Amino acid sequence: RPCLAMARLRKRSFMLGPSQLQLETKACTWPRQSTLFCTLAQLALEGEEGCLDAGAKLQAFKQQPAKLARLAWALAKAGRFHGRALDNSSLFHEISQAAFAVLHVCEAQQLSSFSWAFAAASARNDEFLKRLGKEAVSRGEQHFTPQELSNLAWAFAKSRVSFEPLLSMVATGIQSKPAQFKAQELSASAWAFAMTLCKPTSSSCEGAWRALQRQVALRAGEFAAQQLSNLAWSFATAAIKDDKLMQIIAEQACQKVATFNQRALTTVTWSFARLRLQHHSVLVEMLKAAVPIMSEIVPQGLANLAWAAAVFSHGQGLANWIQPLAAQAER
Repeated sequence: RPCLAMARLRKRSFMLGPSQLQLETKACTWPRQSTLFCTLAQLALEGEEGCLDAGAKLQAFKQQPAKLARLAWALAKAGRFHGRALDNSSLFHEISQAAFAVLHVCEAQQLSSFSWAFAAASARNDEFLKRLGKEAVSRGEQHFTPQELSNLAWAFAKSRVSFEPLLSMVATGIQSKPAQFKAQELSASAWAFAMTLCKPTSSSCEGAWRALQRQVALRAGEFAAQQLSNLAWSFATAAIKDDKLMQIIAEQACQKVATFNQRALTTVTWSFARLRLQHHSVLVEMLKAAVPIMSEIVPQGLANLAWAAAVFSHGQGLANWIQPLAAQAER
């Protein structure tokens, strides 16, 4: 707790620098140092030196899965807040080696935290994730919360590690308690299923996709811009042509278009064009919103917008948008 208070106070007064951090983390006992790492991750402080110092402490808690999972989470969280990956690959390798020996006694939350941390930090370790997946499946979906299930699915998809038993377990969890999943968890699960090519026609995923569709239709207003974008992309990638559902997503996207970033704009536009759905209003709104941020859109995004405009150009005036997109692409 003193570490938490110190970090928060100094963050607000801009007094804590990397060199000070290194000295103060070394002065902490490990439990307090672990808490400080989590605080630093949450506050997005420059914690490279402190994180490196943690490597020297691994020997002290190799048989303590809670501390291992917490450290992995903190390192990954710090990298995401910094907007870049910290170079902790060797430390993540050491954590995986230590975690191998204790996976069988890990709690469900710790398994979920490990998987999320390795995926978020792009510290790919297929052997470790598959071993973790086997442990998770052996517990059964009833031992995991919706957040933990969606984190597991997201982590395996993000890491591009194929492990069908785990996806089947997550699908069972979605079918058994869909209303307990929050908007972010539904969006992440749909994205994971689409990324892993878990088709809606497969016996293991069919029920989960149906449950996802029902919950999105019922709770569309709960989804933020990025979540709507992920859902549109997921349904398009899985080739789920549910016109009524996509109309609901289109309406929400139009209402929240001011909160969309360039990636979300181009993803939603591509998704509707991919499904050949005649929701021209969402396409027009996305294209209009893209104009002020045209210079920020990456080449692939420009290509997606131009392709979508071409797909729906017949008699809709969308062809007028192709020229400014082409002009931006030439710059």
